[in-house]
Amino acid sequence: MNPGPDPTLRDALGALLPGEPVETTVLARLVDHLERVLERNRVMNLTSITDPREALIKHVVDSLMPASHFASAESFLDLGSGAGFPGIPLALLAPDRPVLLTESRQKKARFLAEVVAELNLPRVRVRAERAEEVIRERGVDLIVARAAGRTDKVLAHLAPHRRRFQRLVFYKGPAGEQELGELAPLTKELGFVGEVIGGYQLPENHGRRCLVEYRPV
Repeated sequence: MNPGPDPTLRDALGALLPGEPVETTVLARLVDHLERVLERNRVMNLTSITDPREALIKHVVDSLMPASHFASAESFLDLGSGAGFPGIPLALLAPDRPVLLTESRQKKARFLAEVVAELNLPRVRVRAERAEEVIRERGVDLIVARAAGRTDKVLAHLAPHRRRFQRLVFYKGPAGEQELGELAPLTKELGFVGEVIGGYQLPENHGRRCLVEYRPV
């Protein structure tokens, strides 16, 4: 019998997340997702982080720390979702909001589809395609990108479809603001305006994060 999510990790997550307390059932589902990732990681490359507590902070907590910045979005797309971060944690926190997880690598897309079904997330859809192919047919309010490749390439791929979304937010490390300045000429050329909209420190000295938002002009 499956013993269920580790209650130690569940309680640790509750203590690590800032703001209003998250329901115990939601914490358990967040840990359930993480444990599925770590289990499947034994046979496929989903994450380089194998320590459960470190993964809890660097994946789950990191995914959820900026959630308040996304509260107004009626729908969002997770670009290059990989193991499902940040899309699945954000969906678990706000389960009534439509979510698209795009992942062009077929094996990872199949894993995401399994997790979405097992966690019973009816508002979440997985598409085994690139984000720009998906938003041609279905626009969204918000696109989130975490560890999704080079910013300049993402902007270039999405530029022809920039009328199909309102905001594109990158999870970045401490060099995010510097990159924003360096890409300013390209950003303007592609029809976007960018700014840093927030930042946060991950618990237990796991690094500083920066949120960089691009809006279509």
